Amino acid sequence: MARPREFDEGAVLDAAVLCFWRQGYEATSVKDLVERTGITAASLYNAFGDKRGIYRKALDHYVEGGVADRIRRCEALAPREAIGASSRRY
Repeated sequence: MARPREFDEGAVLDAAVLCFWRQGYEATSVKDLVERTGITAASLYNAFGDKRGIYRKALDHYVEGGVADRIRRCEALAPREAIGASSRRY
């Protein structure tokens, strides 16, 4: 039986998004991710597999949390309104 996670996945992914955003994928090390997210390397590997795995989850998290939400909000608007609304911060 797998142990339950002892960290907030959303908070870890938010921290990973910022780390990748600031440094880029290539320049970000697992050590950087451990320092930024506050979880151990073992927890990172167990939860996400590897750096590419956490990158993919972080990207999905970013898109779903920000971009996808904006798209959903704009779908009901007329085209010109959608263009204006998409450039505003929500």
